[in-house]
Amino acid sequence: LNLTTNVPMLVHDGVAHTQSSAVLRYAARLGGLYPEGVAEAYAVDNMIAAVDDYRSAAYGLVFGAKDAATLAPFGEKLDAHFANFERLLGENDCFCGDSITVADTTAFDIFNNFGFNLLPSKRDSFPALIAFMERVKARPNMAAYMASDKFTGLMPFGSCEEAEAKE
Repeated sequence: LNLTTNVPMLVHDGVAHTQSSAVLRYAARLGGLYPEGVAEAYAVDNMIAAVDDYRSAAYGLVFGAKDAATLAPFGEKLDAHFANFERLLGENDCFCGDSITVADTTAFDIFNNFGFNLLPSKRDSFPALIAFMERVKARPNMAAYMASDKFTGLMPFGSCEEAEAKE
């Protein structure tokens, strides 16, 4: 049993697992969303790292000032990261191979909760990412989760553009 008090913590088969990134990959392996091959696993890990780079930048905006001086540089970061994500996705349905992986669900999370919700004006600039989001949202388990109290009860991060306009 893992005796740390780190959160998040996943207890599975009587063993506590901690550290966000490790728990993410562990759960993905249990759920069949993590590839077994070395090259495929690297592609997934690389995408998760790129998502984490963007998420770190987004935390500054989510938990900081939402004024013009902050929004402009963040918008440039979003543009740079999301342009890379569109390039990585290309014409594919998924980021890493032909079937959905934890890389796709991780990318969906930032687009939905740390991207287009914060700066809705950016939606039209990234049609491939919007189409990707719609495909993920349409998956039965994802649609059920997003309609559930577990999702709707979360504190949403609203539009920073609207917050800035009110000031």
